[in-house]
Amino acid sequence: TNFPMGTHANEVCDGTITTTQLDIFGRPSRDVALESARDNSVNAKQILYLLNSTDIQEKLRTSPVLAKLSGLSDTGEMINSIYLRVLARPVTGEEVSAIKQWMEASGAGKRTLAESLAWALINTDEFLFMN
Repeated sequence: TNFPMGTHANEVCDGTITTTQLDIFGRPSRDVALESARDNSVNAKQILYLLNSTDIQEKLRTSPVLAKLSGLSDTGEMINSIYLRVLARPVTGEEVSAIKQWMEASGAGKRTLAESLAWALINTDEFLFMN
């Protein structure tokens, strides 16, 4: 498709446009305007797409939001901000402790860690089954 960068799925008014992402995540046929026409079930294709997608990895790698968050001096604030953006909830104290241990053990830079954390959260059951 030739949509400008940043176009959201709900802005695509032409029902004949096909994209792998929309098809994998249950885009309805648009011949009826009912919520029940959409398949909201989680399936193996969706899980594999999120785990292996170079599109997702590229979006995380080039994300200006993650670049900004990885520049924060407070690692706890960075972690909480990523949780709020991905899971729409604050991080728990237990999660912060585990993530900080993982970060220290990895030896990677904050930007790489921010991307890895966001990617890991996208691949959690909590993200997949969000309502």
